[in-house]
Amino acid sequence: MKNFRFTLLLIIGIGIFAQLLTAQLSNDLFKNRVVNAVRLNGSQIQIDGDLTETIWNNAAREGQFIQRSPDDGAQPTNETYFSVFYDEDYLYFGVWVDDENPEDISAILTRRDEGSPSDWVYVSIDSYNDNRTAFEFGLNAAGVKQDLRRFDDDNLDFDWDGVWDGEVSRTPEGWTAEFQIPFRELRFNTSNNMEWGLMVYREFPRNSNELSVWNYWSKDDAGFVSNYGTLTGLNNIKSENPFICDPICCRQRSCKRRAGYFDSS
Repeated sequence: MKNFRFTLLLIIGIGIFAQLLTAQLSNDLFKNRVVNAVRLNGSQIQIDGDLTETIWNNAAREGQFIQRSPDDGAQPTNETYFSVFYDEDYLYFGVWVDDENPEDISAILTRRDEGSPSDWVYVSIDSYNDNRTAFEFGLNAAGVKQDLRRFDDDNLDFDWDGVWDGEVSRTPEGWTAEFQIPFRELRFNTSNNMEWGLMVYREFPRNSNELSVWNYWSKDDAGFVSNYGTLTGLNNIKSENPFICDPICCRQRSCKRRAGYFDSS
């Protein structure tokens, strides 16, 4: 009888271990991910949040985000996809934010850089590729912009204000976000075939403030920027001085610097 109990407990233990190992191996597939940025070569992208243009429709999409909270390592409630393009001046991100109940999307209109319990998507770029520093850009479903600088891997500088453009649009499947980020707002050393750190993540407040990420790492793992995936395909990009912009001006939708045009006057 004792041998039977021992054998039963051993079988149960092996089964639990196998399940945990399978889950770990499955989540490992979503680590160290790589996405390629595609050069536009003369094509134009209009920043209006509407991703129905041919260039976006034909773009390869990255997806399969993984939760970090509330259910670490679980599938997200809804899918998120993104694509990346660039030209000599800008990096472009298109993000498709699916929602099975689009009428319940939280889109709170606030001032720039103010947090709110809205649906958000963020693009975070480690252009130094040093696993410590990143420039982050966010849009909520109302089109409110946030930006910040990450340093020392997991510290935040909310006083950093970049000059970039972004818009959102509602769709029958949820909403979409479009980012235009000038290269001159980033810091990098120019070289051929550059590789940068990249994270795209989503905040979904309706499911206990669900956070899902493109490149997965467990909540038990330390760091933030050091856990980014990789952005490849960037060539012939010049490193320039950043835009100099009055923070009050750049919060206005009519600001030329906000739209990505430099005016030295």
